[in-house]
Amino acid sequence: MQRDFPSTKRRLYALLGALLLLMSFGLQGVRDLWEPDETRYTVVAMNMLDSGDFAIPRVHPEQPHYTKPPLTYWSIAASLEWLGRNQFAARLPSALAFLFTVLLVHSLGRQFVPGRPWLPALIFGTMLVPGIAANFVSTDMLLTAWETLALAAFCRAMWGIEGQQRRFVYLMWLAFAMAFLTKGPPGLLPLLAILAWRYWRPVVSHPPPLLWLRGLLIVLLLGGSWYLYLGFTQPGLLRQLFMDEVIARTVTGQARRHAEWYGAFAIYLPVLLFGTLPWTWPMGQALLRAWRHRKSAPPAADGGRQRFLLLWLLLPLLIFFLTRSRLPLYILPLFVPLALLAARELEDRQFRFGAGRWLLLALWCAAALSFRYLPVPISEELHMRQPRDLAGQLHALCPRAVDEVAFVHTRAILGVEFYASELAEALRMEEVPEELAEHESRLWLVEPEDEDAFLQVLREQGVSLPYLGAVDIGRTYHVYRGRELENCDSGADGSSPTAREN
Repeated sequence: MQRDFPSTKRRLYALLGALLLLMSFGLQGVRDLWEPDETRYTVVAMNMLDSGDFAIPRVHPEQPHYTKPPLTYWSIAASLEWLGRNQFAARLPSALAFLFTVLLVHSLGRQFVPGRPWLPALIFGTMLVPGIAANFVSTDMLLTAWETLALAAFCRAMWGIEGQQRRFVYLMWLAFAMAFLTKGPPGLLPLLAILAWRYWRPVVSHPPPLLWLRGLLIVLLLGGSWYLYLGFTQPGLLRQLFMDEVIARTVTGQARRHAEWYGAFAIYLPVLLFGTLPWTWPMGQALLRAWRHRKSAPPAADGGRQRFLLLWLLLPLLIFFLTRSRLPLYILPLFVPLALLAARELEDRQFRFGAGRWLLLALWCAAALSFRYLPVPISEELHMRQPRDLAGQLHALCPRAVDEVAFVHTRAILGVEFYASELAEALRMEEVPEELAEHESRLWLVEPEDEDAFLQVLREQGVSLPYLGAVDIGRTYHVYRGRELENCDSGADGSSPTAREN
């Protein structure tokens, strides 16, 4: 039989550690923040630091943003405060959550692949999608870490040393509370697997007490603390959040995130097929064998571990398929049971790592890291959004500092605040008259198709704003100077709104 390479456990773990540290922190600061998600999370954290208000997330000092609980924003704000306002600091919480998840998967490996507990950690840490998520500013990697901690604690209570069950059950509920404080109700989805396991498991001795009443109280008081605060300070807001963030997103498809009947197949199947590379084959083999042996394999043969992994994977996946708001990273937490299933399959097949396979894996990791060099992606509107480039073009048109960049009748490019320290605000056309009355040094950005309507509002208000020129970041914006900005040129051609109109 071929001998594993490296030959000693110490060298093996040194190699694994170096590889996973590279996947966690390598090239984290080289890529600009992507619009709209990465910049939104980062700007909300910056506004918390600037205002000192850590209870109410805001994308602008006058615009609260209640779509997510604040734990992710807090972690980003702490990183920005510690390391400065740079791209590496913005992504550090995701990188740390990724590394923590890898360590938790190693702990789970002791329960599910005791012969080689490092194998599922290696698989998860080198899969394509978790590696991408580690380099992305969002709630998803942090949520994955908390959910994995909750399930790791449950597994230790289920299959660990007797006498320590209750402490791990409490740890499970504490982790679920943190998951709830990270993303709200979706953080509790793994409870479906635990609930199903509780009432559909093989006979085991001394099953752990799950302490449902105490546990749900922990989730309510700790995980729901932010929601309770909003309920006391802003009556009626919780109902609005429930309708907008739960009902509208999951039932009506109002969020317009691939709500079509085929949306789940179009989004999640490619993520599962290509996002699990280079381990897609053993993962598929594990799922196929589990399906074939679903009736013949005695569930008590391994303490029911295989059945639990399938419940952990399939029940949340079913919910994700049924809901009508779908994005690729929603299923990121499910890559943990996938890694465990793939590791069990490789262990059963007595898969060995020779020097050639280690080299191929290292080359794969180098290729995966190259994704962190990618430029700004194509957004939902199929045009390029480049906040650093936009900030540079605006500075070229108006070299002096401004208080705010107003985007009229279009989504704000929030990255302007990160790269130029200028507030970015999206304004509806009917809000323009009120904003014109404010005495702020402001640049007005309007798309060509909305320019006539914007100029009509200016005429109705008796206001003339000098035209500075156009900027182009894949979408063109015409730029007007606010009245308080006296040191900016009036445009390359010296034109004014009236001249352009004629």
